[in-house]
Amino acid sequence: MKISPSIIRIKKIESPTSPMEFDEIQLDKAEKLILKMDGVVTPLILRRTKPEQEAYTIIAGHFEYYAALKAMEIDSRKGKTINTYIDEFENEVHFYQQQI
Repeated sequence: MKISPSIIRIKKIESPTSPMEFDEIQLDKAEKLILKMDGVVTPLILRRTKPEQEAYTIIAGHFEYYAALKAMEIDSRKGKTINTYIDEFENEVHFYQQQI
């Protein structure tokens, strides 16, 4: 297993999970915390989907992603990038899902 820490532009990330799956009040609380702390507490775990375009999909951290998007709407300077771990091996997805 190999994961690499990285800071990624949030616009390069896609989530297969709908934001409607999360409680709006909880997202608002997390968004305020992100603004206060200048970032997410728990980094996202991503997989590269298009290396030539630097595109990523979320393996874990969908809630944090949507909270960060909300934070970016309020203060674009604080929400342009997000701390992540990049999964270097696609077959490790199952391992991450078991850990969460």
